[in-house]
Amino acid sequence: MVDFINRMLSENIPALLNGTLEQIRESSAIDDKMDILYAEVVAYPGEVGKKEFTDFQVNELSRLLAVVNDLENLGDPIETNALDLADQCATQHLHMSDVTKKVKMLGGSACRSRQE
Repeated sequence: MVDFINRMLSENIPALLNGTLEQIRESSAIDDKMDILYAEVVAYPGEVGKKEFTDFQVNELSRLLAVVNDLENLGDPIETNALDLADQCATQHLHMSDVTKKVKMLGGSACRSRQE
């Protein structure tokens, strides 16, 4: 799931800035794959739930499911907000100006350097 999130983030910005409609939809399809994986991971405890668990195992499983839920939730705003907006712009043949692209790229670099 982390790999899907990383792919969405690394492919999202280029698709948003100057991607074709096909690139935008390919990036969006990653979230669909993540949703399928999430459903499988969440269903798994039901399969093994027929066994007895120790308190430690129950707590560990609960924490792992919380992480899986958080990871799945990270992908949704990327698809819903950024990629849907990029899809609308590409469909309507709207493009960001070069100045806006530079500002976006500089803003992203500034944010990364502050976090490091």
